[in-house]
Amino acid sequence: MKKKTQSTRRPKRSNPIYDVDKAWFFARFADVGLSLRKVAARLRIEPGAVSVVGLVGPDLRTLRDRPPVLAPASAPIGGSDLHGLRFVTEGTKYAHLHDGVVFFRQGRTVSRRAVGRLSVVRVEGERSDRLVRVVLVSDRRGKFDLADLSGRVVEKGVALEFAAPVEWMRF
Repeated sequence: MKKKTQSTRRPKRSNPIYDVDKAWFFARFADVGLSLRKVAARLRIEPGAVSVVGLVGPDLRTLRDRPPVLAPASAPIGGSDLHGLRFVTEGTKYAHLHDGVVFFRQGRTVSRRAVGRLSVVRVEGERSDRLVRVVLVSDRRGKFDLADLSGRVVEKGVALEFAAPVEWMRF
């Protein structure tokens, strides 16, 4: 009798890529007769080198009222679980980040690797905004402090739904 082996494939899950309505985006492509492959071909790059990414505003929160954009991935790391966020920060104190993209791997927990590093986080109990912050250990057990990009602590003792370290940046 043949022994049953356990599948190493992960079960398919919905893709919570920053609450971006990818169906809307691809429907707009279809309206003009395009696809991600055709866009990549026109740009003369590999299809995997183009990403649909969410946007981060001046307060480094995701912009839910703006449609996603195309960005050349061009990250030296790969994988289908790699997600991106593009900064829309022109005319703010983070103007130097404008049009930059950070890449991270979506998680469901707080990664140990996120502590002390620039990360994409979601605070428990808040709406589904993601933040770009530096995650710090809090003096409250099971909680974290969040610092902005200048290192100033902006939130203390918060519970995080997830924290994923930024794997790569392009500015």
